[in-house]
Amino acid sequence: MASAMGMLRTTTRNRAMGGTFGGIIFCSCAATEGSYGGSRAPMRGVTIFVTMEKKPTLRNPKRQSVARPGHPVRGSTTGRPLMAALDLLGRRWALRILWELRDGPLGARSLRERCDGMSPSVLYDRLGELTGAGLVVQRDDQCYELSEAGHSLGEALTPLDQWARRWAEGT
Repeated sequence: MASAMGMLRTTTRNRAMGGTFGGIIFCSCAATEGSYGGSRAPMRGVTIFVTMEKKPTLRNPKRQSVARPGHPVRGSTTGRPLMAALDLLGRRWALRILWELRDGPLGARSLRERCDGMSPSVLYDRLGELTGAGLVVQRDDQCYELSEAGHSLGEALTPLDQWARRWAEGT
């Protein structure tokens, strides 16, 4: 065994118990070739126990969390309200969904058609984020509409729209 302590090439087989991240992994190790005159026979009865650290994982790592003031968001670790709002509104299709809901409630299918046939998964992700942020509400008949905060956001964006029109004329 002492001669096998040098440079060893080992084969390792892992088998997870119970399929959990916090489970114990059993590793069977066998020396296949040793330098310094080591044995080529497998080491029998050697078992190494390794406990894996449990790490929280997201169900879908590509999904973004709902932007909320006071919590870190893209571009800001402070979570300033303006940065949280810009993060939420800067997400793909978010402003378009709000724009289409400005005139009244829409069901998911008609909303998707008005948004040039965006994928259903993106639509439901954005609706979930906008609902979580309190800008959109889902009615009992499964239609979506702007909340009071969503309507006030539209009013708040009017000066930005006026600025953008002046900017477009100047370029």
